[in-house]
Amino acid sequence: MTMTTNEEKAYDLGYVEMARQVHQFAKDIEHGMFATAENLQEAIKYAYMGIETLKPEEKAGAYTALHVVLNTVAQELRRLTKLDLEVDNGEA
Repeated sequence: MTMTTNEEKAYDLGYVEMARQVHQFAKDIEHGMFATAENLQEAIKYAYMGIETLKPEEKAGAYTALHVVLNTVAQELRRLTKLDLEVDNGEA
């Protein structure tokens, strides 16, 4: 299927708007007081290392809080990019 010039412009504008919303989302959740890890996996590894220093009875709450935040960020990114695709294990 070949897109017309108007369809291409509409697609490009949709992409630009999506990128703008994702950029704003990142800006809204970023906190300048803290460092940034090399990538998300390294950030999670760092969080796990910190959680492992807690008392055993405190770890479950910390892991829960971390993963609620990660799940919420993932959900918001899917919403912003308007992609709600099923992946590997059938979860969106």
